[in-house]
Amino acid sequence: MSFRMSERRTSMLGALLATLGPISMSIYTPAMPELVRAFATTESMIKLTLSVYFGGFSVAQLIAGPMSDAFGRK
Repeated sequence: MSFRMSERRTSMLGALLATLGPISMSIYTPAMPELVRAFATTESMIKLTLSVYFGGFSVAQLIAGPMSDAFGRK
């Protein structure tokens, strides 16, 4: 038995994934000064988390793109 997603469900999932990055940045960046206080750390360490996020997001795109070409177009 194979599972097939409907066109509507696929569209909704795609829209959710496309908005994930901008929404997370809209929530995270204004909270950065509070995060420095809450975690008793430095501003540069909080900024490093943002850099790591962008790095991880870009690496994920580099991996997901070729994988979707290799396995998704059959």
